[in-house]
Amino acid sequence: MLDNTSPTHNHPYTKVAIIGAGFGEIAMAIRLQQQGIHDFIIIEKDSDFGGTWRDNQYPGAACDVQSHMYSLSFAPKTDWSKRHAEAPEIFSYIQDLVSHYNLRAFARLNTEVLGVHYQQDRCLWQIHLHDQSILEAQFVVFASGPLHVPQIPHITGIEKFKGKIFHSSHWDHHYDLKGKMLHRLGLVAVQFNISLKLHPNANSSMSCNVLRLGLFHGMSAYIMTWKKSYFPNMNGSASYTGFACTGPMNHAWCLSLNQLS
Repeated sequence: MLDNTSPTHNHPYTKVAIIGAGFGEIAMAIRLQQQGIHDFIIIEKDSDFGGTWRDNQYPGAACDVQSHMYSLSFAPKTDWSKRHAEAPEIFSYIQDLVSHYNLRAFARLNTEVLGVHYQQDRCLWQIHLHDQSILEAQFVVFASGPLHVPQIPHITGIEKFKGKIFHSSHWDHHYDLKGKMLHRLGLVAVQFNISLKLHPNANSSMSCNVLRLGLFHGMSAYIMTWKKSYFPNMNGSASYTGFACTGPMNHAWCLSLNQLS
């Protein structure tokens, strides 16, 4: 909460300012309340809580940590629908936390922090906001993770490409992939999640849209077999258990997809 009337401060004041509204910030806010501290504010540049799970809604977005281990230990969720929850279920869990702990009452949404400066003579932080206003706080908690900022590579001549280009964190759900050749850059977990949803033989409502999947990467990676298949009853192979590659992956991903054709 903000103190707008104290004569000892030049600007609105709070004891603790939490920058961001993802899992880290939510955990901090809940812990403060559990310790009887209610003089804090959550500053978030977007319109809602959720952080990376608010922004990343690409096909197959899911957590690679088992669901029950991904819950907050002091605010657990016990009814996850699957071992590795997908983004909508995780986002719903976050919204339940926000409602249960009344965190919106402490939030200042649609507010971007431009800079934070420490005034040593006053032992206070000054937080400069995009609307030119200033907040003061005794403590500042930074937990504004990097995963909401797309990393767009510089590719010579990309401006001449006539097709659709978008980052996975800004997935265009209105763009029709039917009959399209979808090529992706990079080799991170995101790529596997997308492939599992969009491969033509995947048991997914989206899979029939894509004509062909491609993946370009410059490094090798390791993958493991999954105990639970995401391709049940595919071509009568209900026992298929995921990826057979357990060593460095150069072109193994493309091969494993071709084997599913």
